[in-house]
Amino acid sequence: MSQMTWTTAQQAAIDARGQNLLLSAAAGSGKTAVLTERIKKLITDMDDPADITELLVLTFTRASAGEMKTRISSGIAKALSEAEQEQNTPLARHLSRQLALMSSAQISTLDSFFQTLIRRYFYLIDLDPNTKMLTDSNEIYALEQDVLSEVLETYYERGEPAFLDCADLLSGGFEDSGFKDTILSLYHFSCSMPFPEDWLGSLSRPYGENGAAALSDLPWTKDILEDFRRRAQSWADSYRQIFTFLENEPAFAPYAETLSDEFDAFTILSKAETWDEWYQDAPNISFAKLKAVKKSSSEDPIRFEEIKNNVQAIRNSVKKEVSEKLIPFFAIPEEQWLHDVIRMYPIVRALSDVTIAFSRAYAGRKKQEGLMEFTDMEHYVLDILVDKTAEGFTPERAGEFPSSAARELQKKYKEIMIDEYQDTNDVQELIATLLSNGRNRFMVGDVKQSIYRFRQADPTIFQKKYRSFSSDENAEDRRIDLNRNFRSDAAILASINYIFRQLMSEKLLELDYGDREALYPGRHEDPRPAAYAGGAVEVELIDKVTDENTVPMDESVNDITSITFEGRLIAKKIRVLMEEKRQVMNKDGTFRSIDYSDIVILLRSIDKKAPALLKVLNEEHIPATADKDDDFIRSMEVQILWSLLKILDNPRQDLPLLAVLRSFLAGLDEEDFARLRLALAPEEDSLWDILPRAGGIIPEEKALRLSRFLSLYETWRKEARKDGVAPLLRRIIEDTDYLSWVAGLPNGTAGKSHVLSFYELAKTRDSATVNGLFSFLEYLRRAQKDFKTISTSAKGNAVQIMSIHKSKGLEFPVVFLADAAKSFNVKDLDRTVIFHREMGLGIHYFDKEHMAHWPSLYWMAIRTAAGREAQAEEARLLYVAMTRARDLLCITAFRKNFIPYISSCLTPLSSLTEAESRLPAHITAGGKSYLSWILPAAARHR
Repeated sequence: MSQMTWTTAQQAAIDARGQNLLLSAAAGSGKTAVLTERIKKLITDMDDPADITELLVLTFTRASAGEMKTRISSGIAKALSEAEQEQNTPLARHLSRQLALMSSAQISTLDSFFQTLIRRYFYLIDLDPNTKMLTDSNEIYALEQDVLSEVLETYYERGEPAFLDCADLLSGGFEDSGFKDTILSLYHFSCSMPFPEDWLGSLSRPYGENGAAALSDLPWTKDILEDFRRRAQSWADSYRQIFTFLENEPAFAPYAETLSDEFDAFTILSKAETWDEWYQDAPNISFAKLKAVKKSSSEDPIRFEEIKNNVQAIRNSVKKEVSEKLIPFFAIPEEQWLHDVIRMYPIVRALSDVTIAFSRAYAGRKKQEGLMEFTDMEHYVLDILVDKTAEGFTPERAGEFPSSAARELQKKYKEIMIDEYQDTNDVQELIATLLSNGRNRFMVGDVKQSIYRFRQADPTIFQKKYRSFSSDENAEDRRIDLNRNFRSDAAILASINYIFRQLMSEKLLELDYGDREALYPGRHEDPRPAAYAGGAVEVELIDKVTDENTVPMDESVNDITSITFEGRLIAKKIRVLMEEKRQVMNKDGTFRSIDYSDIVILLRSIDKKAPALLKVLNEEHIPATADKDDDFIRSMEVQILWSLLKILDNPRQDLPLLAVLRSFLAGLDEEDFARLRLALAPEEDSLWDILPRAGGIIPEEKALRLSRFLSLYETWRKEARKDGVAPLLRRIIEDTDYLSWVAGLPNGTAGKSHVLSFYELAKTRDSATVNGLFSFLEYLRRAQKDFKTISTSAKGNAVQIMSIHKSKGLEFPVVFLADAAKSFNVKDLDRTVIFHREMGLGIHYFDKEHMAHWPSLYWMAIRTAAGREAQAEEARLLYVAMTRARDLLCITAFRKNFIPYISSCLTPLSSLTEAESRLPAHITAGGKSYLSWILPAAARHR
């Protein structure tokens, strides 16, 4: 945007002064350019010039902070050159000083700024100034486990019944790893709260005596009831789909009466608005046996069976959901649901107490060892900035009680600017409030691109201001909307608007998508060439091949994944783009021939799908790279070493022992294992017990090899008693010539790299705070997914494959959004314990007598709220993916039996009028994939 012509909204954002300003900057709206220009104007305004050190500019990544610093420096340098040419000496002198001060400017990431504050005010919070940052996830986990084990040991010794019940509920067997994981997850979740202990202490309140005599007395049960209503509407829609199959099909007339009765029952339920009505009507739901149908002699037998199968499949799906979700709930009386909630109070209180105890012990250990994490920094900064001793202080009103340090900083900063404001959490928001003088905050972001809830980002912070700030230019709290998009083709913007106007509502997905939120074309372009790559947004649907006659002879459908099918389609489209030399637009509006590097394939998750896509593209001779990680910990050569370390710690573990004995280290096979097991004495319960006398049981040659291994094992076990896993591994590798063996394997070079990565990991662990073989094995068990070799990213002229998260902030001429039919991942929502920022903690009811558990009423309420928030996050991810495209956007999806699926998506639309701009609530709420939203929205296009 050289020689920028600013839009009215952009100019207002640059010029506004003396007020809090929320800049709602849609995708491609030039927010970084606006932010940079505003800073430049603040500095060059000689009526009230700001020093660069009087501006606090915060963002979330070092790359963003570095780019902003570079842009600002360039802008100041350019302004200085112009001032010198105009012989404006005062301005030139001022700008020259600003350039000199750039190195000390507070244009940084949040963590860098927090470290600066802690270094300056450490004495106020009794913190050692030499405290070091603890950043290695494995070391953090090992330290957490060590402290948590000590805390739990104390609690187990006390033996309080509520705590033991809590442990039984969450342990899931004979070990307490599940219990530990829950405590750590709850602790990590609480750290995003300004005052974690207060939040943890409040978790048991909803489970206390509440005086409720009926479900309707509890306001949080409304969401559960609404969820049931949407389900009933969905079931009724499924039956409407059945009726479309049966139209003009007299052979199926016997089905009509039964299906109509069931449909009427669902319709009645969908309109029931009170718990009393549901308890009255839900038990009446039943499924009679369908009457027999016979095909007439004139009936097409294939069509007859197809209709019959479709009807039964849809009805059985509804029956399954009714039997699993509806019948069990209303079989339990209201008073029982209420009583079960109250009975969980002691267990919830025990979980809260032990988590608080861990939090205190962990904080004490870190302080003792001179360590802190990022979340510690946030809370240390709060301790510096909040005066908790002030009269009238409460956690809810903390922003009204700045400390003397906070008041000092309020005088220093003329403006506090936060980029990507939609990704802040409650702690960061409170810190910003305390640093502000009340009228100098500039917050830039787009709530539609808030996709980091899993990191505890809270989009509702932005949302509250978005609703409450005024568009009046004189308002103290002002909102400016940047909704002109300078990135994407108008056809792409129209499609995005069309889909999200129907999809996004505040009630279901946290945001109403209307005229204010819509994207408006703003890019300049030369006349389009005939070979322009862009045009209408494409949705490519691939039905799974079920007719074996249509499958190429060298392929089996069962061996081809969905992403492979999609990859072949994408490869074909890429070849057409390249061979026809299609044109894409440069940022200056001119056009050029497309390159492979102009193309990106986006996936919700790349872990398993990216390698399959790479394989397909490489087979089609299309250069491609992926932001993928080589998970060395799962490689065979490292798994053997890991198993060996396990049995050096405890040899009586048969699974790792078998892995080692089966490897080249001992060379035994299944026949040997069978002989050894048959020879076990009654009192021997481990394979290890029989190994010393294996000589008379297995062939002599193998017995000699096993004997050599056992001799080495004893040597290594002595080594294992010493400090340091790395020396032990080095001894094992040298004694067995392990690297030479690995080098002889297929892909041996990569294998050697895996082994060396494992060794380096051990070296790093040896220098950690908590070390030793047991500690090393503990964090390997829990954190293996974090151990990666060097990440490979796209270089040169190649198609890129990346996750939607990784693509945020980027743009590409051509975007393929693949795997759109993939179901949303809801595993975290079905855990025994789930958390919610406002509602607290939901936990299953525990029947100790039968050692059984099932969802409690409050768990259901939180599951409903958390599920709605997770769907809102998925909708925002879809928005981010679609807004990456400049010229061409193609969405691909693969699934079985697409025709019935499309019918199920379209049937509920038949009753909608043109005036109804949004999809029915149960369609949006029932969305299980991007495709389940895109199809019904797109189908309404005329």
